[in-house]
Amino acid sequence: MIDPDAWPAGDCDAARAIRAHDWAATALGPLDTWPEALKGAVGTILHAPIPMAIVWGEDSIQICNDAFDEKIGGDGRACVGRPASEVWADVWPTVAADVARVRAGESAVEREDVRLARRSGERTEETWWRCSFSSVPDARAPNGVGGVLFVAVEISDRVRAREDADRTGARLRALVENLPHLVWQSRDEGRWTWASAQWIEATGLSYEASLDLGWLAAVHPEDRERVREAWAEAGRTGRLEVSHRLLLADGRTRWFQTRAHASTPCAGGEREWVGSSSDIDEMRRLQDQQKLLLGELQHRVRNMLAIVRSIARRTGETAQDAADFGSHFEGRLNAFARTQAHVARDPRAGLDLEYLVAEELTACAAREGARVTIGGPKVQIKSKAAETLTLAIHELATNSVKFGALAGETGAVAVVWDVEREADPPLLRLTWRETGIAPDPRRPAREGFGTELLRRTLPYELDAAVRYEIGAESVLCEIVMPLNRRTLA
Repeated sequence: MIDPDAWPAGDCDAARAIRAHDWAATALGPLDTWPEALKGAVGTILHAPIPMAIVWGEDSIQICNDAFDEKIGGDGRACVGRPASEVWADVWPTVAADVARVRAGESAVEREDVRLARRSGERTEETWWRCSFSSVPDARAPNGVGGVLFVAVEISDRVRAREDADRTGARLRALVENLPHLVWQSRDEGRWTWASAQWIEATGLSYEASLDLGWLAAVHPEDRERVREAWAEAGRTGRLEVSHRLLLADGRTRWFQTRAHASTPCAGGEREWVGSSSDIDEMRRLQDQQKLLLGELQHRVRNMLAIVRSIARRTGETAQDAADFGSHFEGRLNAFARTQAHVARDPRAGLDLEYLVAEELTACAAREGARVTIGGPKVQIKSKAAETLTLAIHELATNSVKFGALAGETGAVAVVWDVEREADPPLLRLTWRETGIAPDPRRPAREGFGTELLRRTLPYELDAAVRYEIGAESVLCEIVMPLNRRTLA
């Protein structure tokens, strides 16, 4: 049974520990010699629900309540009657300075985020506390301060939440910093509050210069009004999407796609926007190239149809019958198709002149060898000019196989060319020469499609000067054409 006259009264663990402790063996002395200030302070903390302790005297002897012993504890032994430097061995180097400040005269000192290791059997848990230290007056003590009242409030959950938030923030920052986009935050009307490192590096604008509407300085002057209009529209829809050019730090100008969404309103009713600007310059160039190619395709299809109609009409005008029309029309159409097949592989590369001549002679059953000679410097003919020149070579080769040098056993064909580079523009001089022709009574007496192509179409299409002579045993065709933007690839 507890002695009703014993002090401190009560049946809590701390009261029993105080009554049972051998205080005579400490600097505080027996309980009945304690100053009233100390007894009053102990009576105040014993039944408090939060961890509280008294650190008294020069030896900093500790007296604590049950909440302190339970939640903070120490090294597994009782906290009552031992020096605080032993109980809080892990953190005493930190809090000792605060205790000293209170003993020196400061009424109260507070410290945030004191880290303590809470031990429970074999298990140790890291905890965090907000600690306050206030003076306990005692007229007999130096400076009138007998001890220090220590109050601890656990803030472990708050610290862990903050650390989780910091880790999440760090992960988000790492994510943002590794994105291939320029990321930013803004208030309504495009007034930026934050800009990523990618934006600063790409545009050369400093962080401070990019805030509010300063980022507009990096937008191409011709696009700024459109960007402002997009922000005005975004104020109504809650979504921003606009394409514009940015002036980059390296002097280039590139197209970007800027998108942003508004979050819930923040203080003052304004909304927070999170957005990014993505480089779409290559995509824009590809789209422009696609439009150009589509236009070129449409133009080439119309041109091809016009050429086919012309071939059909002119072949029909000179054909003797349906079979003659079919034979000539198919040959000319095949020559045109061969050129198109080559051009389609790379429309901008043009056609090699030697390839053009050799392919037409081969297609017309002529083989380069003892009877066929081809030679000249490398010349790349633009695709449009190659179409016309191919038809001309085709007509010459066809006539040679049917009625000329390649129709008999003794004839020969030589196709040579050279470039007169001293002329302005340079001139291509191509000579088609047939020799050893056997007279053929079937040779048409009147001019046909081929003659018209050489004498009229080449001068009109290629600005060419054509000399075409048919003798009894020879054929000479000399084509002189300028190598300019229309003809040279």
